Amino acid sequence: MTDGQPGRVTRVVIVGGGTAGWMTAAALSRLVPSGVSVTLVESEEIGTVGVGEATIPSLLDYNRMLGIDEDAFVRATGATFKLGIEFRDWTRAGDSYLHPFGTHGRDIDGVSFHQLWLRQAALGQADLSPIGDYCLSAVAARRGRFTRPSANPQSVLSTLFYAFHFDAALYARFLRDLSERDGVLRVEGRVTAVDRNGETGFIEAVRLEGDRRIEGELFIDCSGFRSLLLGDALGVPFTSWKQWLPCDRAWAVPSERQGPPPPYTRATADTAGWRWRIPLQHRVGNGYVYSSAHIDDEDAKQALLAGLEGRALGEPRQLRFEAGRRDRLWDRNCVAIGLSGGFLEPLESTSIHLIQSGITRLMSLFPDLGFGTAEIDEYDRVMLRDYEQVRDFIILHYHATERSDSAFWDHCRTMSLPASLSAKLALWSGKARVFREQGNCSPRRLDRGVARPGHPPGVVRSARCRVAARGDRAVHGACAGDDRQDRGGDAATRGFHYPALRCAATSIRMIGTWRTGVARATSGKRRGVVAITAMLLGSLAVQGSARPQDAVRYRWTNVKVGAGGYAPNIVFSPAERGLAYLRTDMGGAYRWDDGDRRWIPLQDGNATSSYMGIESIAPDPRDPDIVYMAAGMNAAQPAAILRSADRGRTWRTTPVPFAMGGNEDGRGLGERLAIDPNQTRRLFFGSRHDGLWRSEDAGATWVKVTTFPVAGLGRPAFRKTHGGVAFVAIDPTSGGDRAGEGKPSRRIWAGVADPGATHLYRSDDGGETWDAVSGPALLAAKGVIDRRGVLWVGYASGLGPSGIKTGAVWRYEPGGRGRDVTPRAWRETGAEGAFLGVAVSPMAPGTVAVTTVDRYLQGIRSGSAATTAAFGTTWVRAATATYRRPRFSCMRARVPISDTGSPGWPSTPSIRRTSPTRPARRSMQPARYGPAAAWIGSPGATVSNRLRSSRWCRRPAARR
Repeated sequence: MTDGQPGRVTRVVIVGGGTAGWMTAAALSRLVPSGVSVTLVESEEIGTVGVGEATIPSLLDYNRMLGIDEDAFVRATGATFKLGIEFRDWTRAGDSYLHPFGTHGRDIDGVSFHQLWLRQAALGQADLSPIGDYCLSAVAARRGRFTRPSANPQSVLSTLFYAFHFDAALYARFLRDLSERDGVLRVEGRVTAVDRNGETGFIEAVRLEGDRRIEGELFIDCSGFRSLLLGDALGVPFTSWKQWLPCDRAWAVPSERQGPPPPYTRATADTAGWRWRIPLQHRVGNGYVYSSAHIDDEDAKQALLAGLEGRALGEPRQLRFEAGRRDRLWDRNCVAIGLSGGFLEPLESTSIHLIQSGITRLMSLFPDLGFGTAEIDEYDRVMLRDYEQVRDFIILHYHATERSDSAFWDHCRTMSLPASLSAKLALWSGKARVFREQGNCSPRRLDRGVARPGHPPGVVRSARCRVAARGDRAVHGACAGDDRQDRGGDAATRGFHYPALRCAATSIRMIGTWRTGVARATSGKRRGVVAITAMLLGSLAVQGSARPQDAVRYRWTNVKVGAGGYAPNIVFSPAERGLAYLRTDMGGAYRWDDGDRRWIPLQDGNATSSYMGIESIAPDPRDPDIVYMAAGMNAAQPAAILRSADRGRTWRTTPVPFAMGGNEDGRGLGERLAIDPNQTRRLFFGSRHDGLWRSEDAGATWVKVTTFPVAGLGRPAFRKTHGGVAFVAIDPTSGGDRAGEGKPSRRIWAGVADPGATHLYRSDDGGETWDAVSGPALLAAKGVIDRRGVLWVGYASGLGPSGIKTGAVWRYEPGGRGRDVTPRAWRETGAEGAFLGVAVSPMAPGTVAVTTVDRYLQGIRSGSAATTAAFGTTWVRAATATYRRPRFSCMRARVPISDTGSPGWPSTPSIRRTSPTRPARRSMQPARYGPAAAWIGSPGATVSNRLRSSRWCRRPAARR
C-alpha cells in the first residue's frame, strides 16, 4: 500500500480446471499486468461437465482478445462452424424452425424490419417470403454452406454471423497449453479445506491433499456444481429456478458422424425435455435434457439411444443439476465463474457465453487489495442480470408451445412466468414492440406459440413499408437461387444498396467447403415454414458478432513539434497514459506533455554535443518518472547511458566503453536499450560494434554478455558503421515463476543487423545462453514484443535509410516457432523497400501496424503503412505517403477505446520526403489508461510538424 491507497493484487488462485477454469486462466495470463501470478488447482481424478460444446458468436471475440489463431483453434478442438440452431417439434410435433445468428432484413427510418414484415403479412401480401429467408445465415445453414464473412460492407456476405461447435475437453486442453506457456502454474490436487481470515472472512488459502497450502489474494471458484469456495466455504445461498425450468438431469453420449456435418446445432423437443445434436469433425455430441419428475432415468436413456443417427461411441453418462444461480457471484475476495455460480441448460448454447461474460466483467472490474464494494456490487448486478435474461429466453422456448401430448408440456405451457418475461411478452403481443436492455444477450424468438398481432398501430403507414418488403425480397429471390431482382418503384429503395443485394445468389453459390477440411453439407429442399426468429429479448449474435466492420479513411493534419534532425522513433511509457518520448539523430530527446499538448526539449542544457544523437530510449515499465537514453552521435565521439528519475528534467550520465551511432546509417533500426519489466534495475543494450551488454544496477555499470554469439565487428572505418545488435526485446510473461516482482525475465530476443547466416537469437535463461532462431536471409531490423510474448520482426536487406531493396515481416510465438506474415499486397506490388516501422497494440494481441521505407511509386520515394487485427493473416493498407519536400514530420493518431476495452487501431503511414526515410515505431497506451495516443516519426531536416488523425481502423478491409 502506498500513499494510503490499497496495493494491487499480485496472486490469483483459480480452483478448478475444465472450460471455465482454463478460459479464466488464459485470459488472466494474457490480459492482467505483468507481475501478477496465476495458479490453477485441479485434479485429474475429478471429471468435467462437457455440455458446452456449442457456442454463440461472442466466443470469437474472446479468442481474438487472447490472440488465438482461429485455424489453429479449429484444428485443435475438432471444431465445426455454426450458423444457428434448428428447433424441431417445439411448437408442435412435426414443426421446425431455424434460429440463425445475424440480422433479418434492414430497418428503414428507425422502423424495425420485423415490423415491416408483419405489416405486409397483415395486408395479405401473397408473395411475402418467410422471415428466415431475409437472413443470410439462415439461408446458408439450410443449404449446408459456410464461408467467413466478407470484409466489404457492401457485400451481402458481410452480414454472415457464425460461431463454433467444438469438443469442450479439447478446448480446455488447448487453453491449458496456451496458459502454461504464458506462465500459469498448474497444481495437481484435491482441495480439502479453505482457510479464512478470522476477522474479515476473506479466503487466505486453500489446502490440498498432503498438507499443501496455496495462498492467494484473489480466488476464482471454477469448481463446478459443488461451488467449493463461494458456496461451501463462504456460504452464499443458491436460488433455484426449478419452478420455471423443471429439467434436472441429462444423459450424454457421443456417436459416429454420418455424412458431412451441418453448420447448425439441432435441438429436438421430446416428451419430457429435449435432445441436442452437435456435429464435430470427429464425432457427434448427443444428449437428452429431461425432467426426472416426468420420465424415469432408464426410459430417458433409451429415448436418447433410439434417436441417434450413428453408432454410439460409448455408454451414456448421466449429469444431475438444478437450474438457478448463487445470490451473489462475487463475495469478499472470491469470484465464481461457470457452474459454481449458476447453471442454465444449454438450449441456446449460452453456457460458455456466461463464462466469457464473467471473465470479461472481472477484467473490467479487476480489484486492488481493498476489494471495493462498488466494483463487487456492479459485478453482481450485471452478471445476475445476464443470468436472468438468459433464463427468460430459455423459459420462453418451453412456454411458447402448443404441445399437449404429455404432462411435461402441459406444465410448461400453463406455468406462471417471471415478471420480467411477462412484461416483454405483453409489449410484444400488443404491438410487436421490442426494447433492448443494456447488456441484453438473448436472441428474440417469435413462433406460432406467441400471440401474432395484426398490423401494429405504432408502425408508420406509408408506401415505403411495401417498398421495404419488395426491396429485401431481392435477397430472398437471390438466395433461393432464382434470378428475380425486384428493384421496387420508390426512391426509398436506395437505402437497400441493391448492388450488394443483387450479388446474393452468386454469393450463396460461392460459399464453399470449410477451410478446416470439413466437407460441405449437401443442399436440400428449402423448408416451407420458418417460425419468426425476430427479436424479443435482444441478439446474442449481434452482441458478440464476427461481422467485419467498415474500413475507415484517415485524415491527418499538421501540428508543430519544433525539433531538429531525423526522428527515428517515438516510445511510449508503459506506466502512464499520454507519456511519450521522441528521439532524434542530432537534436536530442523530447517528452510529450499531454496536458499542454506539446513536445518539451530535454537536453537544452547539455554540454556534450555527441549526446544529442540519441541511439535509443527506454521508459521504465513500472515507474513513469524514470527514463533511460543511449546517447552518442557516431563511433568517433563519446557515448553514454543517461538515466533520469524526473522525466528528463535532470540526468545522471554514465560514460560507456562501447561506441554508438545515433547520427549514422541504421538510426531507424529498433530500440537497442531494453529494461527487464520483471526486474527493472536490469537493463540490456545492443551495441553497433561491440555485441550485447548488460547492467544489473540501473545503468550505473555495464558488462559485456560474452555468451552472446555475435561479439561485434569492432570500431568501423571513418564514415562507416555497422548494424550490430539492432534491437533487444524482453518477454514480460517470462518473469521467473510469476510469483511477483524481483524475478528476472527468462526469455530475451536480440536481432542482429550485421552480415552473417543468423540474424535472430533467443535466450530462455535470462541471457546466460543463446540459441539461433530461423528466419529469412535478411537483417533483423526492428523487433517488438507484445504482452503475451509474441515477437514481431521487421526484416530488411540493408541498414537504411537508403539502399534497402526488400524486406519481410515475421511473427514468432513464445515457443520460438516463426511464421512469415509479410503483407501480400506489398509482395504483389514489387516487394520493394522494407519494414522499419513495427508496432503492436498492448491492448489487443494480434493487432499490429507496419510501415515501409525505400519504396518508389512512379519514381518518387514513398512509404506505406498496413495494419492487421488478425495476427498477420490479413492486412489492410492504412496509408501511402510520398516524400516531396525536406520536412521533418511526426504523425499522431488518437485511438478511442470501446466500452468493452477493445482498442481501435490508427493508421501508421510514414512521412513524405525527397531524402531517405526512417519510419519510426508507433506505440499505444495500455487500455487501463483509457483513450490512447499514437505517433509515427519520420526523418527531416529542421522544422518539424506533427500529423494528427482522429479516425481509427476497426477491421482490415483487404486481404493479405
